Amino acid sequence: MLAAFGTELATTTTLVWARQRRGQRLVATLRVDGLIQLPDGAVFAEPDAAAAAAARSEYPIDGWQVWRVGDDGPTLAEVRAM
Repeated sequence: MLAAFGTELATTTTLVWARQRRGQRLVATLRVDGLIQLPDGAVFAEPDAAAAAAARSEYPIDGWQVWRVGDDGPTLAEVRAM
């Protein structure tokens, strides 16, 4: 699914997870090959794994719900539903 979205965009896209209660703004890049790359260079095929790594969480995170396309764009779940 992410590979198709990345190909459709034909450019790298910034993903943002605003963790308001923690005062954090986590950023990742959705590459045209559909992989998510964090600023530290780590690459993930699944948004859940990318979110957990970005937050340094040992608990599961629904990356489809937390990552947004840009600061005010749709979540990855909303994009997937389109």
